Amino acid sequence: MWNCAALGQSHEARATFKITSGVTYNPNLQDKLSVDFKVLAFDLQQMIDEIFLSSNLKNEYKNSRVLQFENGSIIVVFDLFFAQWVSDENVKEELIQGLEANKSSQLVTFHIDLNSVDILASLENFSTVSPATTSDKLTTTSHLATPGNVSIECLPGSSPCTDALTCIKADLFCDGEVNCPDGSDEDNKMCATVCDGRFLLTGSSGSFQATHYPKPSETSVVCQWII
Repeated sequence: MWNCAALGQSHEARATFKITSGVTYNPNLQDKLSVDFKVLAFDLQQMIDEIFLSSNLKNEYKNSRVLQFENGSIIVVFDLFFAQWVSDENVKEELIQGLEANKSSQLVTFHIDLNSVDILASLENFSTVSPATTSDKLTTTSHLATPGNVSIECLPGSSPCTDALTCIKADLFCDGEVNCPDGSDEDNKMCATVCDGRFLLTGSSGSFQATHYPKPSETSVVCQWII
């Protein structure tokens, strides 16, 4: 078996923790297109980024992506992306240390149960193509179920397009340039901000508009559009 650390391959880990105070669970958090999901996901991704960019893994760390929220205070499931292989133990240790040391301004608002911090899986744990089952509660972003009920496998650091045939680098999603043959990496449903449900303007003319324009926008809402 090849050692990913020796090969210097990029690495992806799936992690979780529980928020015990600072935000209240509501059913809208199940909808990735809702304002509640996008605002909370943005704040938590910023918190996670601040922690790792001030950690001993700052040179390896790339970014994070919140995947889902579950009831139970609020259980957060998210992916962590690294430029090279790092051990699950190291990732967990740095995350806990960052939370303990309050290495993010967001920790003034959120209280995280340190005992709930865990690494659920690494991309290396999904190295074979296997049938997808409905009982799989968590699936790696590098898998995509096809109509034939088979999970498409992508290389470390890559994720599948919705055509179930093409894999591209994870950081190419929502960057304003179409890389998937079907254009799914820049799809509004995945990339759109909370502001107006749009993301990428590709025509010779068009417009974007903030949700409450001309009134001021809500605090902590970040709008992103690419022209």
